[in-house]
Amino acid sequence: MELKTGLVIAHLVGLALGVGGATLMDLIMVRFMIRGRITRDHAAFVHFSSHLVAAALVLLWASGLSFLSYYSFYSPENLNNPKVYAKMAIVGVLTLNGLLIHTYVLPIIDRNVGKQLFDDVSSTQKKLMLTAGAVSATSWYVPLALGALREFNFVMPASYILLGYVVLVSTAILFAQAIGMILEMQDREHLARTATRRVRRHA
Repeated sequence: MELKTGLVIAHLVGLALGVGGATLMDLIMVRFMIRGRITRDHAAFVHFSSHLVAAALVLLWASGLSFLSYYSFYSPENLNNPKVYAKMAIVGVLTLNGLLIHTYVLPIIDRNVGKQLFDDVSSTQKKLMLTAGAVSATSWYVPLALGALREFNFVMPASYILLGYVVLVSTAILFAQAIGMILEMQDREHLARTATRRVRRHA
């Protein structure tokens, strides 16, 4: 097997693990947001998915940097492809977002086992969790799409690609925050109705 073929396989495996793990994690988080309490099995599955994503990031960085080394020796013209550097910047964002999830989001999930996702969570923490989820949900699909869009090679400036990425992620974050606000209003209305029923029963 040629070196480049091995790098392509490693890169694709990294993308597959990242997309799959992040999608599973986001689906579980959405389920927590809408209804139900967090069980130990759910928390364990979230941790498993986060390990898949971490392994995917290691593979992407290793294969991506190896591609740069390969190109410098065998195909230096490929180093002039702006799409390569745009993808690396996006993987950098995914890496920082992964650190954010491991540092802040996973401990909240562990702490709320037996409760709902946002129980005893401050407004700032909730916004942080929603933002991290939105970044993860969108950012893993962008490198996948860029890999398929060969017509961008050597044509589309990295600044244009990253601008489109920023617009996409910003839209996803705003949408996630809006959903969070709607769910919070529904929870408040539910608590108000419950309190009203209790007052009427004791009246």
